[in-house]
Amino acid sequence: MREIIFGGTFDPIHKGHLLAAELALNSYNFNKVIFVPAGNPWMKSSNTVSAFHRLNMIKIAIDSNPAFFVSDVDIQRKGPTYMVDTLSDLNKKNSEDKPCILLGSDVLSDIKKWHRYKDLIQSSEFFVINRPGFNSAKSYMKNIKFNIIDGKFIEVSASEIREKIKQGSNLDLLVPEKVEDYIRKNKLYKY
Repeated sequence: MREIIFGGTFDPIHKGHLLAAELALNSYNFNKVIFVPAGNPWMKSSNTVSAFHRLNMIKIAIDSNPAFFVSDVDIQRKGPTYMVDTLSDLNKKNSEDKPCILLGSDVLSDIKKWHRYKDLIQSSEFFVINRPGFNSAKSYMKNIKFNIIDGKFIEVSASEIREKIKQGSNLDLLVPEKVEDYIRKNKLYKY
């Protein structure tokens, strides 16, 4: 079973995340994408929506795709959320194959800030989406081996979605309809 881990805050999950996961599946013949929402995202501000709501939004967003799964391993862990610990908790360190990690070029640009990033680079294989508005992944890390996922991506960010919600704007084409319903029903992002 070939699988890829897609960690992030997912605050909220949006169609860009889902498209990236779908492109990873199809481009590199993965059978499974595991979405792993951060419990205590150490690189993000403390005003993220609760892990409970972020996990529920992911479950709603992926429920129709049998190749998409969610793990709450980072939510269950106390303290900051680090990918190196995520892999250990998911028992990926003892696997014969290197664990595969899906990330955007925006995240790749900060990888040297990650906890034990050298261990992560040596033990994992990265699959990178070139995000609009960020330099090509190739320009960030010349000494790290990674695979580029090509395709037409949706130019959207979670911060843009949160801002649209504050302004009362429509979220059509940005998040799945069921996720938008969940956000509105639970009055999320109304700071």
